[in-house]
Amino acid sequence: MRRQHWRLYALGGGLGHLTRASALARAAVARGHAVELLTNSPFAPGLPLESLLGPGAVVHRLDARLDKPATVAAVTAWLTASPCDVLVVDTFPRGLAGELAALLPTVRAPRVLVHRDLNPVYVERFDVARAVDAFERLVVPGEDAPFAHHPRAVRTLPWLLLDADALLSREEARRRLGLAASDSRPVVAVLGCGRPEEVVEAGDTASRLRRSLGGRA
Repeated sequence: MRRQHWRLYALGGGLGHLTRASALARAAVARGHAVELLTNSPFAPGLPLESLLGPGAVVHRLDARLDKPATVAAVTAWLTASPCDVLVVDTFPRGLAGELAALLPTVRAPRVLVHRDLNPVYVERFDVARAVDAFERLVVPGEDAPFAHHPRAVRTLPWLLLDADALLSREEARRRLGLAASDSRPVVAVLGCGRPEEVVEAGDTASRLRRSLGGRA
């Protein structure tokens, strides 16, 4: 199989876009392809993505605080720097700032949209149905989406960033969490990211669990 150059567009806040793009990038790198991943997730600067994705992956981290003109300029420079063999866009077919509507016609490589659930207001307001037609393939990873029945859409199972063989052993996981070897209590982890209200909600969930479980976990 010929080594290909993939570009993965994963702009958007939180971790969802970055997680899906990283899962795809990891799979592509494992098959010998070179991957460039573009993200503006505020979490990206603190994540060791290159070591996770493997050799052949380059991660471009845009500052999440960039305004719209600066974001459009950065995306344009990234997309026009050199030809690629595949362009993959996560979720937003027009791009986060609408910039892809003008840029996609200049991309000669096959264009793939990772298509997932979208706000109906967004779909209607920005004529997403027309934007979707700019892609040769729609990949629907494990959830319903507005254009899941598009003639060029393909459904897959949900994507996971890591495989089962990446799981730590029970002993090693508990050691890294700072638990004594003699402590046999189950561990409950509550993780929150995304919008501030979602982080607060996760914190509230953790507090309720702590009260209800007491010293049993």
